[in-house]
Amino acid sequence: MTKVFTNCSIFNGETFIGNRAVVVEGSKIVKVVHKSNLVGYDNITDLKGALLVPGFIDLQVNGGGGAFYTQEASTTNYIMANKAHLGFGTTALLPTLISTSLDNIIAQCAVGKELMKDPKNGVLGLHVEGPFFNPEKKGAHSLDFVREATDYEIEKIIEAGRGVIKLFTCAPEIVSPKHIKMLVDAGIPVSAGHSNCTYEQAMNLLKLELLR
Repeated sequence: MTKVFTNCSIFNGETFIGNRAVVVEGSKIVKVVHKSNLVGYDNITDLKGALLVPGFIDLQVNGGGGAFYTQEASTTNYIMANKAHLGFGTTALLPTLISTSLDNIIAQCAVGKELMKDPKNGVLGLHVEGPFFNPEKKGAHSLDFVREATDYEIEKIIEAGRGVIKLFTCAPEIVSPKHIKMLVDAGIPVSAGHSNCTYEQAMNLLKLELLR
């Protein structure tokens, strides 16, 4: 079905454009035309001067609408949180887990994979933040879960997280270069956070193209 949105200020990524209309077919914008050229269209929506902008993408969000991703690995929990953010213009996001148990990370990866199957859910993948942080820089993360990485946990996270973990945040001094390379080689981008690492430690990993 073709839809037309008119009487709006369109943001094209650099500036706002007026006196234009957006023509949408299905879920894709197919053209932007001057409002004087709207001939042959029936399904026209007057936005009454509203802004028409691309949806926001949030790479670190822990929940919303009364739901907290880490607390419960369920599609219902995720959909509730995502719907809350959609109301404020966020159309796609990386649900972000805070430091938690290995079992919970694995369960959350399964939920993330399921929701990624339908773009309408807005789930681009998961951001796993922790649990391999420096305790001195734990912030809001619980010491009950903050810990050093082991071969076993890294292997299990890779097994469950291939294709779904789009960002993995850890402290470089807590996770060995070997473990970071394992994650990167598995297609899981790694970033530094909640860390007390030295400049040299960080730069060594950047030179190896292991950190993002």
